[in-house]
Amino acid sequence: KGGTWAPYKALLPLPSQEISRNPSLRGHQNPGYTN
Repeated sequence: KGGTWAPYKALLPLPSQEISRNPSLRGHQNPGYTN
């Protein structure tokens, strides 16, 4: 497999303190990560 990797497409975990500060983020963690 080849191709190029686009770093802007990486899904990183949302920090739990950001979720605590912004209630609208609750339940919207990126796939593969848990709080």
